[in-house]
Amino acid sequence: MISVIQYSAEKGIETLSVDDLKSWDYTCKENVWVDIYQTDVEENTKILKDIFKFHPLAIEDSLKYIQEEDSVHHPKIEDFTKYLFIVFNG
Repeated sequence: MISVIQYSAEKGIETLSVDDLKSWDYTCKENVWVDIYQTDVEENTKILKDIFKFHPLAIEDSLKYIQEEDSVHHPKIEDFTKYLFIVFNG
């Protein structure tokens, strides 16, 4: 499941589709939160690589839980200048 939520001071919280991300204006004042949960490798790669152009190591970390069933990833935050990559466990 992939949830995309946009927040702006003017409009508040809005739900977006994954296709909306393809035309996302990264210079806008709105913030976007993408929650990826229980998806397959292909769906994740489509978003992380093809839409967001994330760093390969961030993609590797993102796919770790899908590819390795008993894998544990320690929480972390990485600053890639244009975006923050955050891993945390619920």
